[in-house]
Amino acid sequence: MSIEVESALVIFDEAHNIEDVCREALSLHTTRETLKHIVLECEALGKRGILRESHLGMRKMMMGVISLMEGMGRPLETPSHNRESVSKYATTGMHLLKLLSVEQIQEAVIRSFSMYLTEAKELVRVLQNEKKGDVVSVGDHPLLSYRKVLPGGQSHVPECLSMRAIVSLEKIELVLRSFFSHPNDFYMELSHVEKRRRNGIVHDCNMDVGCLNPALAFQDLSDQSHSIMLASGTLSPMNTFGSELGCVFPKKLEARHVIQKDQVCFLFSFPFFLVVNVCLSGKQKMPTFPAPFFVSLLFETSRWSVCVYPKESRGAASPVPFERGEIWP
Repeated sequence: MSIEVESALVIFDEAHNIEDVCREALSLHTTRETLKHIVLECEALGKRGILRESHLGMRKMMMGVISLMEGMGRPLETPSHNRESVSKYATTGMHLLKLLSVEQIQEAVIRSFSMYLTEAKELVRVLQNEKKGDVVSVGDHPLLSYRKVLPGGQSHVPECLSMRAIVSLEKIELVLRSFFSHPNDFYMELSHVEKRRRNGIVHDCNMDVGCLNPALAFQDLSDQSHSIMLASGTLSPMNTFGSELGCVFPKKLEARHVIQKDQVCFLFSFPFFLVVNVCLSGKQKMPTFPAPFFVSLLFETSRWSVCVYPKESRGAASPVPFERGEIWP
């Protein structure tokens, strides 16, 4: 789905986790099995002459990624007697850049991959219009020129990539394009998964390319749109959002329940600890030695809380004496 945000007012509701959403938008999770299915689809279409250069070009790059996963993941494939086991390997974005270079995957290859994917997606759109009966827009479309040379009787054979493959390739293209521009803002993690099934052991390798900088995804949206509004009932102070997302929010409306860091005061009072200990011990009389400063401070503070962590042996102690004290709310 494509959404036009040029000069638009974009509103994110429930945006208290907007940083995590932005990081996830530029993070990739895929498996070796998924990439192998894509390779098979691209290979079948390329051999039949359907956008041969595009499909075989994408197949070549996917084979390079699979080779990287197998080369780095092979040491993780250690025998295990557990029902299900996972071994992991993690590295920095700069090291991943070197690993991709060994597999002949550079920034220029990603640009070609983007063009190949665009052409493959256009073919999917044309074939979908044809199924809808939109003969006028399809007509003798140049992308369908392969039909002139294909042998007959193959109407049941797929003429384009599956939507599952398209979605996976779109995410791979998006993440790798951003990765090559800002490799230091990413990391890579490989994990070998071994699962025991009735018919034996199933091995697979998972690949995660994670984004560490939420500003990468948010900045593109900020540059294209007219304004962005973040709304949530649980937003923390807006200064943290500005620093994380790499932009400035000139207008800020914060509810009274939002508490700034400079409004929080932690008191570790030894006399007060004695008060709590005596109360939790079950004694009926409230001690009279708490610091006057501490008591007056509690009376002047609009919102305060007392956090007590009793020992396990005192878990059944009655807090009634403490409730009778003059500082109990």
